[in-house]
Amino acid sequence: MNVFFLRHGETKAQTGEEYSLNPSLSAKGKMQSVNAGKLLKKQQLDAIYISPLKRTIETYESMGLLKTNIFFDMRLVEVMQEGGYDNILNSYQNKYGKLINENDWKNPAHKNIINFSNFLKSLQCKNILIIGHAGFFNLFMKYSINSKDISKEAAYDRYAHIENGEVVLLSIKNNKLIKNNKIYLLG
Repeated sequence: MNVFFLRHGETKAQTGEEYSLNPSLSAKGKMQSVNAGKLLKKQQLDAIYISPLKRTIETYESMGLLKTNIFFDMRLVEVMQEGGYDNILNSYQNKYGKLINENDWKNPAHKNIINFSNFLKSLQCKNILIIGHAGFFNLFMKYSINSKDISKEAAYDRYAHIENGEVVLLSIKNNKLIKNNKIYLLG
């Protein structure tokens, strides 16, 4: 299975235009998303999993992909201190797609990473897209490569860097994760 991981486009919080835990995309972030969409339109995506935060939803909407097989997955929410998203996600409204794992954003990040990793192993898809956050990607890669260190503190280590609007291709074959032609046993 091919997993295309896309970090959301640059946000107005990153440019100083907006102060929010749930910011909108900047003009540059929208352009990054359009460019990622051009790249990913060539792929036949079986499913798209999106963090339900505004920046990831706007990234998806700017990409111009078809709105089929869309899942808003609460496990993909950015790593945040406990209670950080209470006001945002308690009132989450779903415009399209299917909301899954509705209360999992309340879980510790490392628990969501383990659950999501096991979920990926169970999928019978050829190509999926995940639109998420740097913290999630970082912790997912750390767990996938070294599942012994998945503590709460590990979420803030810089293990695998991903830029705004960057697409990283991960392949899962025979319970192994392959990134940039390096093979890692899945935890």
